Amino acid sequence: MLATGESCDLAALLLGKEGELTVFMGLWHQETFLVRNRAFADGIWTLYGVILVGWSSGLPVLECTDETCTIHKQPRDIAAYQSLNEVCAGISGMSVAAKALSMRPGLCLDKSDLACAVLRRNGLEAVQGDLNNRQDRIAFHKAVSGAASLLVAGFPCQPFSMQGDRAGMQDIRSNTLLQVLRLAWHLQAPGLVLECVAAVQDFPEAMQAIQQLAHKLDYSFEHVVLELADQWPCKRKRWWGVLLPKLKCPLGLSNWPLSTAHPCIRDVIPEWPCWPTEQILDLAWTQQETEMYESDQFGSDCRRYDANGVAPTALHSYGCALSGFRGVGVVDVTTGQLRFAHPSELGLLNTLPVDFCYADSARDSLCLVGQVAAPLQALWVFAHITVWSQANFAAQVHLQPLAALSHFKQSLLNQRQDSWLTKDMFQGLPIQVTLDGHDCLFPTQGQLTAGQLGAAEQHLHGPGHKVEVFHGNRRIPDVTRCYHAARPLGQHVKLFTDGSGLFQDLPGLELAAWAVQCPEAGGPLASGPVRGADQSVPRAELTAAVSALNWAVLGTAAVGLWSDAMYVVEGLRRLQSGLPLKSTAEHRDLWEEAESLVLQLADRLTINHVRAHEEADEALGPYEAWCIEWNAAADTAAGLANVNRPQVFQELHAKLCCDRKHQCSRLKALQAIHFGIASLTNQDRQTLQDWEEVEAEDEELPPPALEQMDGFSDSFAPNWRQAIKPLKGG
Repeated sequence: MLATGESCDLAALLLGKEGELTVFMGLWHQETFLVRNRAFADGIWTLYGVILVGWSSGLPVLECTDETCTIHKQPRDIAAYQSLNEVCAGISGMSVAAKALSMRPGLCLDKSDLACAVLRRNGLEAVQGDLNNRQDRIAFHKAVSGAASLLVAGFPCQPFSMQGDRAGMQDIRSNTLLQVLRLAWHLQAPGLVLECVAAVQDFPEAMQAIQQLAHKLDYSFEHVVLELADQWPCKRKRWWGVLLPKLKCPLGLSNWPLSTAHPCIRDVIPEWPCWPTEQILDLAWTQQETEMYESDQFGSDCRRYDANGVAPTALHSYGCALSGFRGVGVVDVTTGQLRFAHPSELGLLNTLPVDFCYADSARDSLCLVGQVAAPLQALWVFAHITVWSQANFAAQVHLQPLAALSHFKQSLLNQRQDSWLTKDMFQGLPIQVTLDGHDCLFPTQGQLTAGQLGAAEQHLHGPGHKVEVFHGNRRIPDVTRCYHAARPLGQHVKLFTDGSGLFQDLPGLELAAWAVQCPEAGGPLASGPVRGADQSVPRAELTAAVSALNWAVLGTAAVGLWSDAMYVVEGLRRLQSGLPLKSTAEHRDLWEEAESLVLQLADRLTINHVRAHEEADEALGPYEAWCIEWNAAADTAAGLANVNRPQVFQELHAKLCCDRKHQCSRLKALQAIHFGIASLTNQDRQTLQDWEEVEAEDEELPPPALEQMDGFSDSFAPNWRQAIKPLKGG
């Protein structure tokens, strides 16, 4: 019972007006009350911090103060079930699944600042907060109040796990589940998805709390236990619960089938890949860890992955070997020493995409992967919700959960094949390529990407041709959008762009490349050769800027873009001011892409001109000198990208250049003869007559002097024969 002067939070339906008071009905207890000092529209409202000040006509009177927060519930439709907001997000495996189904991930909340940093690296909006803090819950509600969306949460498993003390709802950490349910009630969420260890269903108090919320919302409550190893070679048995409105078509959440393929680790990771040296050193087992892991004193668990078996359940203590002695090792292919699995390896085993960006510390990242909600499991649940929403809000059901499951698994395997570097790739072994229907061995030196192969072929064919690289029947994706650094964090970043050109004096054989440098990322961000037949330096400069903008839109950082190409700077500023592209603009395809990116970045983007590195001595201060240094670094990276092309391409290009130079030499010799003849146009008719007499006497004329070329322009008129004809008398 609320006492006078006390405050409360509640969700209520507006019933009408009674003088200056608004009449509400509380949705939880179905009680009627009055509210003053605030105007309300029709509908359902959540009132945070209203104070009981008295009674009127037998009804309690609640007052809004300056600290009161009132939030109007948004209507729900099919769009509400195509988007989600997440609490207890961790690194948000659920958002990964949502993206795979074209759902829209919204705001993520987690208590860990490290988890939030990783979420932002992956382009998600994240805030650090504690659900047990009322102000954090209110702030989250205000942030997501613009549209109705699903609420999803993987609440703490320690109170229920077989690995813990199984204190259930008596464990203080289980209070987080109650706060998730409280938030769902105050949000009046159109749906709630929960994830935890399978053993949570053995605790009646936890199940009763969820069922009570479902009853108050008049929602159905369906749950299922999914074992990841039934579909993927990694153990992860998790309980999933779904609360949705009781509509005509029920959810029908079912268990997924047991894969007939019985996958093992070797099916997903045929060979362990190579990783940067600093990451291998971070993951390597110390001598103490090796001794303890191989000692029977600390248990008989297998401490190494069996390629023909299934990976054990990843835990949040992975990577912290001396805290419970958890973790499994692999033999590194480059050092031959035991190490923990790389975060990308462990992530893939738990169905995270291989392009997922982790924390800087590899061991810290293992801890985050150990508590992730497996995206494959989340995708199965979300696919059922999508089918349910289509059946109840749309005319037709388009999605098939099993097909979505199969497509996602195949995409994970394709990403691994396209992205990971294996030991053989560093040995420069030839690869078999089919070109125009003919099989041939393609010699390589070091790494060769599909993008480089496609760019080389495109350059050879020239304009009017589209080059795609296939592996079997699958098209290898364009890798020009792959970046060397993590996605932008939520602060200001600077991007220095530049282009580089070679053989610009040989029309048709020019080579151009581009690069982007980011000081906050520690150096090179992206680089590569210019695609297509137009290999001009201006196109390289613009390609670098567009690549930088593509990276910038992945995050929320304020971005300063720097270029020494004034035409790029002026063009981007023109787009930023809302002016249309000039009808005569060259490289229109790139400008149109830049226009779209500039509009997306809006006021997050500033465009700056930097002096070229040749003008370093003219810097007006240390900051400008620093900018010029980074511009020079971008120029260097672009130059390296220009020369670092496939060997076959380089050999073919060198042959064409040699042929062109021989051709130019012959043309110049012929031109010298023409110049010698043309010099006669400056002599009088008598000289020509004398020349004709000499010819008549059959005397040999000396060859034209080649040094006379120096006095003539290369733009010598091609109609020189007609010019001298009148002097010769017709």
